[in-house]
Amino acid sequence: MAFAGFLATFGSVLFRRPLSGVAWNLLHGGTYAWRENRQVLRAHDIATLAAALVLGARFVVKQWLYMHDATGWLAFAKIAMGTPLTVMAALVVAWAFRSTSKRLLDSRPMETIAHQEVELPPRQGASK
Repeated sequence: MAFAGFLATFGSVLFRRPLSGVAWNLLHGGTYAWRENRQVLRAHDIATLAAALVLGARFVVKQWLYMHDATGWLAFAKIAMGTPLTVMAALVVAWAFRSTSKRLLDSRPMETIAHQEVELPPRQGASK
């Protein structure tokens, strides 16, 4: 599973569609041209490569220990490379999500925001 995850994440970066960026765009309705912004694309490249690094390292270490019949070290590696590395990769992905949101969501055109405010219905009970 770790090798398949590595192939998927690393391959997505090679095809210029990093999975963390795809996930961010899906969470926001798929309406943003996030790949057009170089800094956003770079942030998601870094986040997806962090996930690929974790998955690739898990595969290499566990496979090597399995081939050398080091079951005690294999159990230790499974624990040590589980949650701690996953949390570190998740922090990098969270950073990419936050920087993308700051760059793309906060830069909405002001006329769009003003147009939305005009469409609000009048308050009930307002004095004439």
